[in-house]
Amino acid sequence: MGDIAVEGMRIALPSAAENYDSIFDGTGYLVTPGLIDFHLHLFDGGTDIGLPGDICLFPNGVTSAVDAGSAGCSNYPVFSRDVIGRSRLTIRAFANICPAGMATSAYHETLHRKYINKERLRELFERYQGELLGLKIRFTKELVGDDGKDTLEAAIGMAEDLGCPLVVHTTNMPLKADEILPMLRPGDVYCHVFQGRGNTIIDEHGEVDQAVFCARERGILFDAASGRNHFSHKVAQTAISSGFFPDIISTDMTAGTAYQYPVYSLSHMLSRHWNMGMPLMEVIRAATSVPAKVMGMDGCRGSLTPGMAADLAVFQTVHKKIKFYDFQNEVLEGDKMLIPQMTIKDGNIVFRQADFLDEVRSF
Repeated sequence: MGDIAVEGMRIALPSAAENYDSIFDGTGYLVTPGLIDFHLHLFDGGTDIGLPGDICLFPNGVTSAVDAGSAGCSNYPVFSRDVIGRSRLTIRAFANICPAGMATSAYHETLHRKYINKERLRELFERYQGELLGLKIRFTKELVGDDGKDTLEAAIGMAEDLGCPLVVHTTNMPLKADEILPMLRPGDVYCHVFQGRGNTIIDEHGEVDQAVFCARERGILFDAASGRNHFSHKVAQTAISSGFFPDIISTDMTAGTAYQYPVYSLSHMLSRHWNMGMPLMEVIRAATSVPAKVMGMDGCRGSLTPGMAADLAVFQTVHKKIKFYDFQNEVLEGDKMLIPQMTIKDGNIVFRQADFLDEVRSF
């Protein structure tokens, strides 16, 4: 790729006639669209697990993010006002089916039908149209028991009524992948795709279940959303070695894993997938253009095309020994990683390493 220019808040074609304020020599660096973390928890101050987005994301090349069900219909207005409204990040969200969302870690959210308020959800989606992307359900034995099919069907029905996608948390799910996937609709998101608890995407023969490939052909999206408890190196390596890559790579980061074991950052999670055999450009797409399209922003973000919003990230590709850990503390030893050098959000530098300096500066 050649030179990239930023003029105002947009990416532009470089012009010899322009007197640019700063010129950076990007030789040997990887320049990407600003990263998009499609699954994490940003309700800082409103939930036990919420993290401060601008502080945790800009230093890692992330310029846009999606909150994955931290808030429900009872507290989403506060989340929108106090988090989205005050952040320099571009933030979208999925609303939790539970009215209280994921307010506390002391106990799980309830999915009992008598507490689900369809009308309030409908009002929420009308009020926050363009900001709310869809619904989120944690389909796990801890919440729905050993069956839960009726609960999932009800969630899909609500999403259908609202005309929106559904994100399904699948760690320790009560049904098999080949039972859940046919229920999902094009555009729905099967998250924690490489989780290793209970039923996984690996069949009894030790291979990726054919239902997974069929679902992808129908338009179901698969998100890594690794988190602390949702990533198995064994499951991921089986899938990646067979050519099955996640559509989206996100962190499921919380206050307890931001800059901390085993997640650290989105750039760290991208490095893990790169070390597992995904081509680097596929890794980058899974955190830029693909989630941008799902968010309805592919016309303005997720690309370095002139005219797009000037969200950019600069990385150094470093070859060094590094260890990655999964939910069982199993180690993957890698030899390369992406180190963030600079982040630009809407044309403004919001982070850069102390030694990544301007080559020329005009006054």
